[in-house]
Amino acid sequence: MKTKLLILLLACALAAFGTYRYILSGPRSPLLGFDSNMQQAYDAIKIGDTFTEVRSRLGEPIKTGDHLLLPQQKGFEHEFRKSKDSNSKIYYLWINGSNWYYSIGLEGSDRVSYKAQGNS
Repeated sequence: MKTKLLILLLACALAAFGTYRYILSGPRSPLLGFDSNMQQAYDAIKIGDTFTEVRSRLGEPIKTGDHLLLPQQKGFEHEFRKSKDSNSKIYYLWINGSNWYYSIGLEGSDRVSYKAQGNS
């Protein structure tokens, strides 16, 4: 009985440590400046929204380009493939905290036609 209790306590401690470590060191860590309000603002952006609406939610972008601007392609290959099939002509990039990014693609009419998020 004591052995089972010890194993259970150890398993709970390891699970708690893993969760604690992710929260503190993951790309969405509040300790690294991740802002959950900014995430909610990004989530509220819909295909067809105007760039004015996007800027009012996310602020000014940090970068502009003619392709998807996530900082890392590995692990996000599907987003890069899908973005090539979109009718986006220009992409903008925002950063949330120290390592979470949002890239929004606009079509020629200044409307959102693609959006993706990820970390590096």
